[in-house]
Amino acid sequence: MIVEITPQKIVKGATTVWNEHGDDVDIVMDPKNLQFKPGSISEIYSFHVLERLFIDEIMKALVNWKNCLADNGKLFLVVDDIEYIARAYVGGDINAAIFNQNFSHPTHFDRDLLTSLLAKIGFKEDDMTIWFESVNNHVKRQPHELVICAQKQKHGTI
Repeated sequence: MIVEITPQKIVKGATTVWNEHGDDVDIVMDPKNLQFKPGSISEIYSFHVLERLFIDEIMKALVNWKNCLADNGKLFLVVDDIEYIARAYVGGDINAAIFNQNFSHPTHFDRDLLTSLLAKIGFKEDDMTIWFESVNNHVKRQPHELVICAQKQKHGTI
């Protein structure tokens, strides 16, 4: 089973999970606490969910998602990249109004923070891949996005 956590269909063939009903939502469920059987999901795609959470919520969600993954399952995380956004702001490509409209969230991520959070829940550095292009024809990566895939190794549940 492939699950995407988003209010709209992005990944072809994935089950779309979100916390409220919508035209594209297959299952209404708390995205931070997926109620799937442990080890039952081969891939999870999280689209701009983590930056909307506070750090304690992020850690609980990541542990939950990892536990839902099957051995060798993959967790794809798509978040705004604060390093790119900060450079765009300083370079004049975006202003405060655009930042507030599009990028004002409780938590901001750069590569180091996101990989360190994944390491805290047991993913090894060798299990993580940073995507600089689109992912498997599923995710069209935007320049302001950070996309990391973490693969769960056998017997890697918390």
